[in-house]
Amino acid sequence: MALSADSTASTGVEPESDFSVGRQTGEIINNVGGSQNIFLPDKTLLLPQVRNADLTHGERAAAVLGFLLFWGGLALLALFIHSGASSAISDAQAHTLQSDWTHYVPDNWYLAPVLVFAGMIVPRLALRLFGRSTGPG
Repeated sequence: MALSADSTASTGVEPESDFSVGRQTGEIINNVGGSQNIFLPDKTLLLPQVRNADLTHGERAAAVLGFLLFWGGLALLALFIHSGASSAISDAQAHTLQSDWTHYVPDNWYLAPVLVFAGMIVPRLALRLFGRSTGPG
């Protein structure tokens, strides 16, 4: 028997809802990737470790340069925001707030996003320049 939309209105009783969970268990999953050792009854075979994913010196230097550029750009952006906000707040307290908001933006604001972008591009470009066709990133 199908219930109509107003079946609760005619009886005045709403159906009971029960959201209790009878039992719930959980376990820890260890060694998800699995061991790279193969155990046989009489022998243990060790698979060789793959070393071709190591970065060359040039790639490593580009990664460090990219890291420094990225975080330097973020630090510069934070400095620009802090200086602009503090000068706007001090002008507002002195009742001399400029109506043109660009007065509080530094002239060289574009340097921060350029540094952040360069920090993301330099390591990827280095992977291509040093002969690695695919790699991290």
